[in-house]
Amino acid sequence: CRATSGKSDKTLMAEAVSREEEKTMLKIQQRFEKLGWKTGTLIHDATIVQKQGQEPESGEMLGAAVETVLTEAMEERGWMRGTARAKVARM
Repeated sequence: CRATSGKSDKTLMAEAVSREEEKTMLKIQQRFEKLGWKTGTLIHDATIVQKQGQEPESGEMLGAAVETVLTEAMEERGWMRGTARAKVARM
C-alpha cells in the first residue's frame, strides 16, 4: 500500500514493471534453453545466448521464441497485443 510504503506512484509503477520484466526475461531464457541454447549473463534486459554450430536461421528461431513468450505474457495479463516488444540481435 502506498500509504505505508511512502513510495510515489511513479516508483511503485517502475517497481511493478521491473518485476514483470524479470519474469518475462526468465521465461525467454527457459525457452532458449529448451531450444538447445546456452544462456549466459543476464544484463538488465538482455540475455546473451550461444550454441555450438549455430544454424544460419537461428536469429529467426530465437526471434520467434521471444515473440511467443511475449505474446503469452500479454495474453496472460490481458494486455493489448504489441504492448511488449523485444529485439534479437547478433553480436
